[in-house]
Amino acid sequence: DFAHRIYSLNRVGGNADAWIRPGKVHKVADEGRIASWQYSAPSKSIFLARSMRGVARAILADLDEQRIRPCFVHAHKLSFEGIAARAVASALGVRFGLTLQGNTDQKLARLRWDLGGRYRRLWHEAETVIAFSPWIDQWCTARWGQRDPSAELLPCVPIADRIIPDGRRGAPFIATAFNLDDWQNKNIGNLIAAAVKARAIFPKLRLEIAGSGSQASQDAVGKLIARYQAAGFVQCIGRLQADSIQDWMSLAAVFALPSRRESFGMVFLEALLAG
Repeated sequence: DFAHRIYSLNRVGGNADAWIRPGKVHKVADEGRIASWQYSAPSKSIFLARSMRGVARAILADLDEQRIRPCFVHAHKLSFEGIAARAVASALGVRFGLTLQGNTDQKLARLRWDLGGRYRRLWHEAETVIAFSPWIDQWCTARWGQRDPSAELLPCVPIADRIIPDGRRGAPFIATAFNLDDWQNKNIGNLIAAAVKARAIFPKLRLEIAGSGSQASQDAVGKLIARYQAAGFVQCIGRLQADSIQDWMSLAAVFALPSRRESFGMVFLEALLAG
């Protein structure tokens, strides 16, 4: 049994503080174990290190106010919160650990080459590093050297984890599911194009797209469907609840998601278990 306090951090960039006082914290809610905060910072990782140092100072002040003395500090991502976690742990004289979020950590490490030395220190100084997928551990090792001890592989556990039989019936369809705001990375245009070609062999084949997103993202996906003249057999069915997505997957002939990049991809596990 142990006590812990979670800081849920969300960046806010549409204000003057983002440029004048990056890292300034606005406390949104506090439920005891979970504190929801917003911090000011521009987009595109501008002032990243500076803003994370500001977040670290706010966390230290909060811990002092709450009279909490942690024995371990964990960062959700190496490239963002890792900077704050190291600063907090150093000030408290305790250990820190990291999880690797493949897409974000790889993208930021490449983009912010000027922080390469800082990221290397985080990688090697962390007491524990947890990777959701082997590829990001291998990528970090190639970039920053072998850790001692090595990173631990700990796959994500999906909410929808039932093992259910194949439920196919009626006309075949391809199922895909993702956050529509990530439509470019999910490569949905090529999937629609593939479905168009597949219909030459399977004339009744359909493609169903599950997921929600901003209106702009919905419009972008709709334009792709129109570009391939696929409105008659490609349907966006909206977001499905966790307790029903596998039932829907089991009805499909195949689940397809040709992503360009994935940190882990829990939806693939859900599909594997669904017939």
